[in-house]
Amino acid sequence: MNALATVRPYLLASRMRHWMGIIRDPARSPTCPKWRARKNAVRLIRRHPEIARSIGLSEFSPFE
Repeated sequence: MNALATVRPYLLASRMRHWMGIIRDPARSPTCPKWRARKNAVRLIRRHPEIARSIGLSEFSPFE
């Protein structure tokens, strides 16, 4: 992702919230399967655990 260092954590947190929203409510994006949203969320959370913790997510949040 090409973004300023000051903006990047907010963009990553936004993407994590986006994928978690699709997992919790699949009607948000009917073209994206739930398994793909879960895969993307887990990948982001594993790569950026400090950002995930700051918004209240853990590695197991997509499976709850």
